[in-house]
Amino acid sequence: MRQTFLSPFICLLLVLSFVSLTACQKNNTPVHNSEKSKEIYASDESIHIPLSPIFLYQNCYYGTMSFGDPAMKLLPVDAVLFCIYQDMIYYIPQSNEDEATGLWKANLDGTHPEKVTEKVSAWGSPTIIAGKIYSSYFASEGKEAAGVYVTDLNTLEDRKISESPWLIYGYDSSYIYYHPSDNTGHAGIFRSKLNGKEETFLLDTEEQTLSNIVVYHDSLYFSRKNEEVYEICRMDINTQEEIVLKNNLSDGRFDIAEGRLYYSVGDGVEILDFENETNLPAEIVYGQKTETARMLILKNKVYWIN
Repeated sequence: MRQTFLSPFICLLLVLSFVSLTACQKNNTPVHNSEKSKEIYASDESIHIPLSPIFLYQNCYYGTMSFGDPAMKLLPVDAVLFCIYQDMIYYIPQSNEDEATGLWKANLDGTHPEKVTEKVSAWGSPTIIAGKIYSSYFASEGKEAAGVYVTDLNTLEDRKISESPWLIYGYDSSYIYYHPSDNTGHAGIFRSKLNGKEETFLLDTEEQTLSNIVVYHDSLYFSRKNEEVYEICRMDINTQEEIVLKNNLSDGRFDIAEGRLYYSVGDGVEILDFENETNLPAEIVYGQKTETARMLILKNKVYWIN
């Protein structure tokens, strides 16, 4: 998700090393709103539920490693990525690097595990949208099986929407944002409808080095390296106009949550509030900030995932 993008392959190395733990905070509102009904979860295409090493459910943080949170608990499945959807755990089990494990589901207490589909990869940006899970699939059984798949979580029917496993960077209510695989002859960031059709070019990647890409609302955010420093940019998806949000950074890692840009500065993390256009330091940080650690933001907390 080779081209100039670094983060998808860093994420591949990261997710293969995760162990299964959970975290719970009693005084936070869940990101994935558990107050919504199951019917809304099943039909509202605006609700996206990505599989992640950390997850919020009923005011609790669930994760796959301990980041120093004092209220950690153990999740009763051995998973590298997971989410909780309609009171079930959907997860990708721990495995050896060459072993394809697919997507499984189990009760919240870990009982009655059941395989949902083979066509999900931990590094394929698996995300549940409107009762279906989308994922690039890097097949172990041969290139002909690789691609982007959509699996209906009710009927368990798999549908292939791309013949190549895109490097997926995000979704919105109508589109998938991705870089085509190297064998397509395309270079750049594209978007297609959730059915894989109506491909549109968004951003050239041949003449610039991009390291971090986030889709948020109607914009594409990315960090770009200019000589020895980085800048963080925002591109309006509709007009394709770009602005530079931050420059002269020694590190290109960032994430966006709840209208704030969290970006790496020195040994810490700073925040740019889009609404107030103010900068402030991030105060709640877990994990060790190593050169390969990935930043993840949940409820104004910064997690460094190694």
